[in-house]
Amino acid sequence: MNSHVVRALVCAILMCLPAPAQFGKVKTVFVIALENHNWNQFKGAANAPYLNNTLLPQASYAEHYYNPPGVHPSLPNYLWREAGTNFGILNDNDPASNHQSTTAHLVAQLKSAGISWKTYQEDIGGTNCPITSVNLYAPKHNPFVYFDDVTNTNDPNSAYCIAHMRPMPELLADLRNNTVAQYVFITPNLCNGGHDSCAPGNDPVRQTDNWLAAYMPAILTSAAYQNGGAVFINRDDGEGSEGPV
Repeated sequence: MNSHVVRALVCAILMCLPAPAQFGKVKTVFVIALENHNWNQFKGAANAPYLNNTLLPQASYAEHYYNPPGVHPSLPNYLWREAGTNFGILNDNDPASNHQSTTAHLVAQLKSAGISWKTYQEDIGGTNCPITSVNLYAPKHNPFVYFDDVTNTNDPNSAYCIAHMRPMPELLADLRNNTVAQYVFITPNLCNGGHDSCAPGNDPVRQTDNWLAAYMPAILTSAAYQNGGAVFINRDDGEGSEGPV
């Protein structure tokens, strides 16, 4: 992956876990998108033991990373992450009303450069293009479904969309088989990403920490990570503020 692509991805970063290789030689990028919390709710928190005791000691992290000023709620920040702008959108509406015709966004540029990409979205079925909510999946946390070139303009049967947006269990299989794309974007569901407070614990911080503890070992021990991989973890926007997230 060239340095320009890496710099574009870094624009969306809170925490970086680089494999034992020079950053300029990164071959596979994993982005994990979590939700709606400030950095001070996690760093040193007793209910985030995996993050604090396992990930942070081996990571680089930014303590002054803010969402774009005045940009809320979730969707506008996901659009920023993918395209560097929220297109004036300040709501979480589905692609039916918020879809964009531009091709000036990251995965379109990756495709043009011959760089593979895929997103794993928890709770989607994988049989159609996920342009509407299902189970605990929400399109507002999947920026790619808002671009017409990805969804064939909101076509639920878009083959390109279906091929690039896969259910979360397939991530583990692709890691084992070393068949992950070069750019991997991962979105847990509304509970595991910390957006909602869910039973039995009703603790969004603990929910995200538990999810990281379940999935990160598979990523960190994978060939894709060990041979020039980097993991970036961040949250979409601050809670009651602009962050730092």
